[in-house]
Amino acid sequence: MFKSLTALLGAAVFAVPLNTALAQTNLLRHSDSAWTADWTAGYGCSIASNDGDGPALRQNLPADFTRGNHSWHQTIPVQPGASYRFEAQYKLTDVQKAMAQFHFAYPDGKMMSYLDFRFSTPLLSGTQDQWQSLTYDFKAPKGAAAVQVALRLDSPGTVYWKDVSLVKTSSSPDLKFVEDEQDYDLRDSVGLVVRELPVDELLAVNAKWMRYNINWASVEGDGPGQWNEEYLSRVQKEIEAATEAGIHVLVSLGYAPRWAARKNEGVRGGFVVASDQNQWMLYVAVIVGRLNHLVDTYRIMNEVNHQWDSGSQPQEYTVFLQNAYRTIKAIDPAATVLMAGVSGTPGGYLNAIYQSGGREFFDVAACQPYMHGRSSPEEGRLADRLRAYRMVMVENGDNAPIWGTEYGYPSEPLDRISPEQQAALYVRSHLLAISSGAGVNKFFFFLLRDQNGDTISQTGGLYTRDWQIKPLGRAVSTLAELINPVRRYVGEVDLGDDPALYNRLFEAAPDQYVWALWRTEGQSELTLDFTHPVQVVSWDGDFSDAARTHTVTVGELPIYIVGDMPDIAARAYKEKAIGYGSIDATQTNTVTVPWTATDTPDWTTTPTLELKAKRAPERGIVAHAQVAAGKGGLWVRAEIEDDSPAFSTVDGFAGIWTQDSVEVFLNFTPENAPAGFVTDQCYHYIASPGISGDDARLYLASVGSRARQELLPDNQPKIDEWDNGKGYTMSFFIPWDVARTPHPDETVGFDIVVTRSDEDGNREETAVWSGSLDNSTDASLWGLIQLGGVEQ
Repeated sequence: MFKSLTALLGAAVFAVPLNTALAQTNLLRHSDSAWTADWTAGYGCSIASNDGDGPALRQNLPADFTRGNHSWHQTIPVQPGASYRFEAQYKLTDVQKAMAQFHFAYPDGKMMSYLDFRFSTPLLSGTQDQWQSLTYDFKAPKGAAAVQVALRLDSPGTVYWKDVSLVKTSSSPDLKFVEDEQDYDLRDSVGLVVRELPVDELLAVNAKWMRYNINWASVEGDGPGQWNEEYLSRVQKEIEAATEAGIHVLVSLGYAPRWAARKNEGVRGGFVVASDQNQWMLYVAVIVGRLNHLVDTYRIMNEVNHQWDSGSQPQEYTVFLQNAYRTIKAIDPAATVLMAGVSGTPGGYLNAIYQSGGREFFDVAACQPYMHGRSSPEEGRLADRLRAYRMVMVENGDNAPIWGTEYGYPSEPLDRISPEQQAALYVRSHLLAISSGAGVNKFFFFLLRDQNGDTISQTGGLYTRDWQIKPLGRAVSTLAELINPVRRYVGEVDLGDDPALYNRLFEAAPDQYVWALWRTEGQSELTLDFTHPVQVVSWDGDFSDAARTHTVTVGELPIYIVGDMPDIAARAYKEKAIGYGSIDATQTNTVTVPWTATDTPDWTTTPTLELKAKRAPERGIVAHAQVAAGKGGLWVRAEIEDDSPAFSTVDGFAGIWTQDSVEVFLNFTPENAPAGFVTDQCYHYIASPGISGDDARLYLASVGSRARQELLPDNQPKIDEWDNGKGYTMSFFIPWDVARTPHPDETVGFDIVVTRSDEDGNREETAVWSGSLDNSTDASLWGLIQLGGVEQ
């Protein structure tokens, strides 16, 4: 039991417990202003409530609460590689799901989104009338700048917290990241997820690997020992056909039948948790025993960090992993076992598997790092996220390869991605993944054929529903033909300072290379000279004649150059597996804005910012903006070309997300803008144009990661509707007193986004000045505005 210092500190809400490791200084601050809440209005919470046994933080959610992430939190700087201990005391009343959670933020864009890297204590549930102790140890990852400590309650009930502390228990060690001298063999890196097995269609896209799910619910769904022989026979015949055609098979195990599920019966047939480990191992043994002459690679479950009950507990999953591994190896000692294909690149979840004893129970780490339609793999920092996932493995002494066991983008109509864009984003993701230096040597595309519907699970295919090959299918076929033979990634070639131009060089055999080139937007023409004749291959597989000089057009779909290129290889640099410092984020846009002492800025002398299409670029949304500052606030003026403005007719905050809008992002500490992170100094405003200027609305949408939904009543936007049908102009004023007042000559992070929403409220077009479609969660790519001096 903790010995509290509350009596000595008097007004302090929390006291440092005496038995913290080494009795070091508590890094958490416990004033009313230190803990920030993101609770929905109307739900009970207080930071200094007395439960009759001393002061404590009280969290309460009523019985009608459904779901959400509600917490008190604060952000604390950390030392990379150092160890930390969190301690607290708690009491519970009728709680299903409470926890402490630790989200890491990284500087300079070198690491992945902090949302993918988080640790959580075990879930707290039930009723505990007496104070209970909670202790949790973790290590700050290499490159971490800060940790956000959150005390969360995500279900009805009441939690009391006291004696909450975070202390550093060790100095940062000299981390010895082994620069990987093992080149992960990239041959046969292209794989597919299949729901049906037409071998000819697989061969047509040059597939060398396929992932085949054999669900427990399908094998033994009617009850213990009632094996579905018809299903098993069909599975065996399909796998035999694939292996006879030279296709390797990755069998994925999981999805328990309802009778075997402990709690969440009906979640995908009761996938969640089996009540009997012996029954689980029997199912694994039956499948492996039947197929071990055909299959030697198995994956233990899918996306367990999303679909397990009781909050996706990695400790519980590790038991299933250990028992499945032992069962498989007893039957086939040479088999390769993959851990679950976790959703995203969740470093905290992976670390918890290691800490729970999972290190020796998988041969390959797996993940499914989807971007969907939110951003391109370049904007979404796919390579950075994979490298950070690798970092967790290295810190736990693991040098196993990583397989991306599922990845994809939908095509129309979801997210307004055309079939050609789908092909470009898919193939670029594969090239970035296997060249990331993270040890990714298999990457499975999802899925083979479109289904009925418009989700990623239904339109992510290489073929249409009626088996017509899509641009994605042709692009993957070319990729697989050229990349499946390559052995290693060599590096990039210096082609100048064009940030939209990417290239990756791979070695297929001694003196034989495959060089991929693409752009993230637009096109460019390059004339390339070689010392040996080479061929240019289009994205859909057309080979040019061999020549020493080629003039190529590079666009969003990659093209390839193949042949003997010793001169190009000599210019490329080798990326090591743990070379995290190779990518530096830089502000893409900087502008000086005038500082005015008047009520109306002089727009004729104010610089114009050009916004670029980020969603639906082929339609070419056109928007420009101007910004001016003064001691009262910030003036913003946006001109939008739009022949059919969808002005808001919906009252309240919800309406602005389904109509045309202009969004402004401000960061008052731009020097602290780690990738995938927004701080408490980041503000997000959104203006929704009305049918007339009187009905226009300006909201403060969020501060940091917390939604505010606050209407700014005295600063309504001014709308000038154009008579010529070209579009409209919107201008509005953001008062500093909502955030903080900067001084003249200060530099502030800034971005502006224009959204067009004509079709049923879908935001089908978006243009951005500097950042990406993920601006609300990532301030690292916002631009900078340098506030001008005070006018005399």
